[in-house]
Amino acid sequence: MIRVERYIAGIDTEVNRLAAGPTSADLLAFEVVLEDQFRATQAAVHVITRSLKGSGRSEFKMDNNSWVGDITYGGPSPGFIHNPVDYAEFERERDGAHDFLEPAERLSDGYIQAMTEFLEG
Repeated sequence: MIRVERYIAGIDTEVNRLAAGPTSADLLAFEVVLEDQFRATQAAVHVITRSLKGSGRSEFKMDNNSWVGDITYGGPSPGFIHNPVDYAEFERERDGAHDFLEPAERLSDGYIQAMTEFLEG
């Protein structure tokens, strides 16, 4: 005789948790990763006039269905010599030592870790 059993206790609760999406605490984990990435780019950017460094920004947007974080360089750089900064991409592509966004890429696994923690409940 073969006996097949299904364990379904609590499945509704788990499906509802996943359907509701990440909680505020989960989204805070994404923000922490973004801030760590931004600090790493600020440490990596070459400083001559402080204009490029001053033009750096990090921001996130979220709604009921998504969370998007951005790190940007260029544009307004209040109080510095080169304002607005229009050479950020040129500086980044000059050679490997000038790629100030590279440290952010190295830290991007933090998002996977944060999402995994949400999925594991």
